[in-house]
Amino acid sequence: MGDEMLKSMMKAMRGQLEADAAAGKLAGLALDDLADAMSHPKVALW
Repeated sequence: MGDEMLKSMMKAMRGQLEADAAAGKLAGLALDDLADAMSHPKVALW
């Protein structure tokens, strides 16, 4: 996957997460917490 495609996907994901957070759908979940979870070595196994 190219760098530009990855950047575009990450930007879209962040925008959706921020919209969900603003709507109260992610109460108590910080973007930093999500980033930490996604950097866990076992994520590649999903």
